Amino acid sequence: LYGVNGTAPSVFPPVVVAKQGQTLKVRLINDLQSVPSSASQEHPEVPFTNLHSHGVLVPTAAATDPCATHGDNIFVASNGPSTGEPCKPLPADSQHSGPEHGPAVLGQLQYRYPLPHDHPTGLFWMHPHRHGSSQTQVGGGMSMLLYVDPSQGQTRVQRRFDVKWLMLKDVHLLPPDPPSGVATRNIKYESDFCGRLAALSEEEWRLRRGTCNPKDTDDRTPSTGTWAFPVSGVVYPTITLRSGKPQIWRITNASADASYRLQLVVTSGSAASPRPLRMRVLALDGGTLDQDAAQHSGFDELVLMPSARAELLIDPCELEAGTIVRSHCVLPKSDVIAELRTLGLDTGDQERDAGDHWPAIALARVVLKGDRTQRARSMSPIRARALQPDRPYSPTPTDESEQNTISQSPRTETRLHTMQPGHEAQSATTCSPVPLPAGHVRVIRFGNGLSKTYWTHFGLLATSSRLELGENSVKLPDIDKDGIPKAGDYPSFGAPDNPSNLCIRYGSVERWVLVNDTDECHNFHIHQAHFRVSGIALVEGEKANACLGDRKAAKQFKTLHDNYPLPPGSRVVVDIPFTRPQQIGKFVYHCHILGHEDKGMMATVEVVL
Repeated sequence: LYGVNGTAPSVFPPVVVAKQGQTLKVRLINDLQSVPSSASQEHPEVPFTNLHSHGVLVPTAAATDPCATHGDNIFVASNGPSTGEPCKPLPADSQHSGPEHGPAVLGQLQYRYPLPHDHPTGLFWMHPHRHGSSQTQVGGGMSMLLYVDPSQGQTRVQRRFDVKWLMLKDVHLLPPDPPSGVATRNIKYESDFCGRLAALSEEEWRLRRGTCNPKDTDDRTPSTGTWAFPVSGVVYPTITLRSGKPQIWRITNASADASYRLQLVVTSGSAASPRPLRMRVLALDGGTLDQDAAQHSGFDELVLMPSARAELLIDPCELEAGTIVRSHCVLPKSDVIAELRTLGLDTGDQERDAGDHWPAIALARVVLKGDRTQRARSMSPIRARALQPDRPYSPTPTDESEQNTISQSPRTETRLHTMQPGHEAQSATTCSPVPLPAGHVRVIRFGNGLSKTYWTHFGLLATSSRLELGENSVKLPDIDKDGIPKAGDYPSFGAPDNPSNLCIRYGSVERWVLVNDTDECHNFHIHQAHFRVSGIALVEGEKANACLGDRKAAKQFKTLHDNYPLPPGSRVVVDIPFTRPQQIGKFVYHCHILGHEDKGMMATVEVVL
């Protein structure tokens, strides 16, 4: 959608399904048009773009020749529109050059993603990752889903369940600027486009079916246009559950900035008044919950920040009964009508104008078909193993005495022979890893500065500290004695000699403490790695938990993540293994609110032999 003239492509492109052990080859053709920059209509933004396979554990494979085949390399970019030439390197002084960028080409980019035979199965996605343009391009619609199936397929799942792909991708629909329609202005993403958060009556919910219109709140909010919240490319679709046939909803928040606070609510049928239904979570962020956790993972609501994914079991019997485990159930004769909603979400302190104010929207109509026969149906426990849980590695120490002192020494067996042909391990020599002292952890602090009206400076500060991990708290005495660093102490991406750019020895398993020093939510994401959450410390107050919702209960689930919400003032402890040969190379970690990432809340990781 973004920057494309004429007929727009589908808002919901085909889902790419690959199997463990297969190699996915992608050719990126850049047909983006130049669009006026936010600063001037006369100086258009050059449409550089690239591709990132989010959550997929494949090599970065940064080719010396930018026209050669790359792995998941986000430092290369293509300039458009396509001129018919397959690929032509651009000079080093092109607009893409700089410390935060790598080489650029005119024309096409070639990618090759060899999926290991033990790659985690689950839901992932692909989107552009050109620093400075990520928010605009992803917010304009450039993304698609990727699902990794077990090598033997998922025939059991397909036979037993109806599988639905729910891609949440908000779209701002604004008039052309200038009115001639020749060029489209750079979209300004304002979360209060439709007004500040307020509780909605049932009549107001009916007026917000899939869209909302602007409110005259202040001079920063556009006064015209529509904000659409399509589900898999359709505004307010109808999802029908056949009688007695459970569904698996594979949900992805593919929005650039918007967070969703999902709830499934009965609006008619046998329900006397609107009430939330419990949704069972089978997987989060491509990581399948173990059987016991999935059996008890009934949530009334689920918060998905940008890039988050969830696989939900939607069972008509469970929904109508309102319980998670029953041996039998009887469906009502008549249909039950429900609605999938996002309840609206404040991600920061409104008094300080921090964070975003995402609107409440009715996303989809859900019809649970009745059963005129009224026959009892068996409700044997649904096994989460139907989704093939993945256990590629276990980064959490099993010995309690090792909980605070994870070894940083490399493995003696590197297993580099497991690399796929054509993607040799990169023995990078551009940095020298310095192991963390015994008992120390990496501390990654998220910070942004406040001007009179806007958060303007976004950055990350990486340090190290001894860690005290208590039963209900996370204490970092070594880093708080001088107070919270000022905004200028959080280097932005591309800053020279950035201490937040990390060099890590291959084979290490590191414990990171993610510290949110701000008054708004952030969302931690790291490329080429999955991690486990081993501790969370929250500040007091309802707002501190806003970006977790019921998901705060999920911290006990032993699953792997590639992103995780950081509430204001929180400290989240994660264990990250750098033990896969596919991780050797250079990649990034950042906040996946792309407006924050584009403004500098990102740094690099280089894994070396």
